[in-house]
Amino acid sequence: MARSKERVRLLLAMMDDAYEGSRWHSLKRTLRGLTRVEMHYKPVPKTLDLKERGRAPYLSTIARKVVHIALCKVMYENHGFGGRTLTWPAAYETLGLTEAVKGPRKLVAALDRAHKRLRGTLASLTDRGLDKKVYTNWGEKVPAWWIFNCMIQHDLWHGAQISTLRTMYKLQRGRSRKRSRRASN
Repeated sequence: MARSKERVRLLLAMMDDAYEGSRWHSLKRTLRGLTRVEMHYKPVPKTLDLKERGRAPYLSTIARKVVHIALCKVMYENHGFGGRTLTWPAAYETLGLTEAVKGPRKLVAALDRAHKRLRGTLASLTDRGLDKKVYTNWGEKVPAWWIFNCMIQHDLWHGAQISTLRTMYKLQRGRSRKRSRRASN
């Protein structure tokens, strides 16, 4: 009996599209051309950056959001399909994020590694494997497909947040330039 992979292929296509395929909505598209200043941009004073560990807040820098996305990918993959051994601090090490991330290249490379790991796990499954119950990193058991669906939505959710932060940065920078031109006239 042949092992069906129709659902796996559909989830892979959706995952690829959410991560880097869609012309308008993919996570990687929102990161294209990201600068060092943009990745650390704080729209308001209480915006959390990479120095502050703990729960990922809604109001955080792009750098912190990208690290959060990458960490979730490796944590969900390890607890659902690996040895369930990864802790949040160990996930930083797994991704090579133990030292300060200054530029976008290292940050995006860590995200790519995390995504490749999660995608590889999905590609190795059969449709039957998608219905198998697996663990989340908080100990709940869910169907395997749920992990991948959650990570697809996670990429899109945070990609939209990043896109909004980049727009805010560009608008604020534009206002600052106009103010400085008016002040110099």
